[in-house]
Amino acid sequence: MHVVLEQSWSIFDDSACLSFLIKGKKVSKRFSLESGVHVVQRVPPTESKGRRHTSRIAVAVLEVPNHQESKSFPESEFRFDAFCGQGPGGQHRNKNMTTVRCTHVPTGITAVSNTKSQHTNKCNAKAAVLAQLHERKKISYHAAVNASRQGQIGSMGRGARIRIYSFIDGFVRDERVKKSFRVKDIMSGKLELIYKCVKKR
Repeated sequence: MHVVLEQSWSIFDDSACLSFLIKGKKVSKRFSLESGVHVVQRVPPTESKGRRHTSRIAVAVLEVPNHQESKSFPESEFRFDAFCGQGPGGQHRNKNMTTVRCTHVPTGITAVSNTKSQHTNKCNAKAAVLAQLHERKKISYHAAVNASRQGQIGSMGRGARIRIYSFIDGFVRDERVKKSFRVKDIMSGKLELIYKCVKKR
């Protein structure tokens, strides 16, 4: 199953971008073999003189993390400290241990809540810390994604090229195994012909 997430085209450099989500068992491991630069050689229907056109497609395969896991932090990682509030608010807040500071021990991120209810303060302080943790995780994830994408496609030069599709000559050549396959087999979805060779390297 696949779902198109984003599709765009630039009139400035005649480039296109397509992002889609694929769901299934072991799809990340399977399609990671597609990461790299794919070169397509063809004669477009609009080409009146039969000239060969070459296009480059950069493919990056990124695994989507489990959102439940990414937002889950063990309760043992949090420390709660209660103390008396300060400032205006009456004797109840100033003389009772209602103010709560929540600390995420592994990262040192803290937040303080200072209402009249200790229970409410505990919930509020933890929610504030979780918000910071999720934001930090999101920033870290996006940085890792960008690094992974850049590592897979590089500068789109010859060194990053993994496959050539020659529709003119009817073959697909995988540069990693230096072997050619029939273009109609690969375009019909028989990618295992290539994967078996790549895995044997």
